[in-house]
Amino acid sequence: MFNTMKTARKIREARIAQNMTQMNLADAMEVSYQAVSNWERGNSMPDISKLEQLCAVLHINLDELLGSSETTQTLSKIINAESHDTSAAQNTAPVQAPGGTYDTEAPAETNIITDTISSAGNNTSTNAALLTEANVTKDTTPSAGNNTSTDATFPAEANATKNITLLTETPALPNIPTAPFIPAEPDIPSITLEELQTVAPILPPARVEQLVNSQQNHKNWGLKEITALAPYLDEAFLDCLVKDLTIDNLEELAGLAPFLSEETLDSLVHMSCQTASTQGITTLIPFLSEETLDALVLEKLDLNNPNTLIPLLPHLSEETLNALVLEKLDSSNPNTLIPLLPYLSEETLDTLVLEKLNLSDPNSLIPLLPHLSEETLDTLVLDKLNINDPQAVTPLLPYLSTETLDTLVTEKLPAENLRQLLPIFSHLSDNTLEKLLLRAESQRDMETIAALGPYVDNDVLRALAMRLIQAKEPDALLHLAPYL
Repeated sequence: MFNTMKTARKIREARIAQNMTQMNLADAMEVSYQAVSNWERGNSMPDISKLEQLCAVLHINLDELLGSSETTQTLSKIINAESHDTSAAQNTAPVQAPGGTYDTEAPAETNIITDTISSAGNNTSTNAALLTEANVTKDTTPSAGNNTSTDATFPAEANATKNITLLTETPALPNIPTAPFIPAEPDIPSITLEELQTVAPILPPARVEQLVNSQQNHKNWGLKEITALAPYLDEAFLDCLVKDLTIDNLEELAGLAPFLSEETLDSLVHMSCQTASTQGITTLIPFLSEETLDALVLEKLDLNNPNTLIPLLPHLSEETLNALVLEKLDSSNPNTLIPLLPYLSEETLDTLVLEKLNLSDPNSLIPLLPHLSEETLDTLVLDKLNINDPQAVTPLLPYLSTETLDTLVTEKLPAENLRQLLPIFSHLSDNTLEKLLLRAESQRDMETIAALGPYVDNDVLRALAMRLIQAKEPDALLHLAPYL
């Protein structure tokens, strides 16, 4: 298997062996200093087109550079194919004529001029003068003025010049349409899937895609084969490659998900197996849209055990979680709801408690109390729960309103033993305390009267003391004395 760090180390060792700095190597390779630095750190690899040049500069062979004979053989196939493409392109590239047109033969004006001058005679000086004059002007006329003798002396030259003038006019080129050069399709070397996986890390994505397309059975590849090449392929190309995959286990998608578009991943998930595990969904959470995650949990997650939801709770929308709890989960047991409490809306929890919970044991409500609205808790205590023991009220005291507690004490709890209400006295209203005091007085329950003393208004206690004196029960005053 190709090892980037080993190659990085080899580049550095070979550079030092050649007594070159990173800047020297960068200049020789016509790349930036940062590129060489990244090569030697293992952060990137030289482009495949530069591997042969790099080996030549460092005086090493490809086997030494890459450290794997299998990798080297595969790269050699690809490099040879690219070299063949380059030479073929150079041999077939058309010649571009002025003006952007393409022609295969040079214009023949030069030959016309040469032939014409040669036919003017054997006088070398005359021919040279004629050549100069022909190159200077296209419409040459005798320049000797009115000197008749001069004109008569050179009749041949003058005629020759006129002939040259006519022949050296540039003929109009035919209107050849402009056509951009289109390179031939590159030669695709014959390599196996295993070889492609080995060299893909150091090939440009476009080249990897060409090699993928060259694999005759690439359309039949499974998830394992595609995942191995996913980091080296363009997202759009990869989306097309996986669009027809059948996914039996969502966990299999974990390695592929980071490289797919959100739309393609959502589609694969929707077309996957009928059930899904929490672990399989959890691995895909960073890459799924919220809508797909919600649908996946609602439609494909096995909810027989509510604890399977716990890892997913922070990622679900409130609407989905509410629907799960109200419609999908068995919410009759309060313990089922405990891990869900931080994520449930107050309205949903109120509905669950009032309509779905088994309320036979008031103590089972204790973990839910901090999350319930005051109205729901009041309704529970007065209408839903059968509270006939004052001790059962004690855990509810911090959460019940004074009005609800007053109603509970005066209407729901038995009045035979008022001393059992002692833990509740501090939470009752003055009016309810006075009623309890009168009830204790009627029962001549001096201990209860004494227990109520710290909470009852002084005026009420004085009135009670006067009644006790009139009833000739001065001993009872001893219980009230500390509060009068």
